[in-house]
Amino acid sequence: MPDTSFKLNPTLEDDENHFGYLKKLEGPEQWAVKYLYDRLGIIDNKMSALLRLNGIIIGFLSLAVFRVAENSKIVTWPIIFLSMCVVVFVVLTYAEIMGARIFYLAFDRVTPSRTFDDYCRTAMNITITRERQYRQAFWASVGGIALFILMFMFVAVGDIYKLSTAGAEALPAACTPVASCPPPPKPPA
Repeated sequence: MPDTSFKLNPTLEDDENHFGYLKKLEGPEQWAVKYLYDRLGIIDNKMSALLRLNGIIIGFLSLAVFRVAENSKIVTWPIIFLSMCVVVFVVLTYAEIMGARIFYLAFDRVTPSRTFDDYCRTAMNITITRERQYRQAFWASVGGIALFILMFMFVAVGDIYKLSTAGAEALPAACTPVASCPPPPKPPA
């Protein structure tokens, strides 16, 4: 479990001390700091891309829900469709919440009371926590997007089936005059 006992109380003096210490770094210490910041940057960039993808899916899902709510005949089983939309929305919302937790910035600083080793240990713990949160968000997104794709595949297959059988319907019994009747379906060649 990461050390969460360190509570951040940022001050200008602490930032100046930290920056002054970082300017003096050479060799292995300099690369250690770069490594820690690079890891945080990679996780943040991955989460940012995942949040954008989830946002697009949630937007499309919202539009679909409102369209089905306006006209329930759009889909074959509107109750099942809307229920699945709620499930996908909840799963993707969980991923969005995990992303928001990642973007809560928590940094440590090298100060007279915090050594470089304390700083490295805390930064590693922050990185590990963010990696765990990213993995949770990633797998929630995978699940939500997979459900989203399956749901819309079923809707598309149902629509294709309806369209393919539309010409096979029987003619209405009272077609008068003859000009108003649709032409009879042609047998397959």
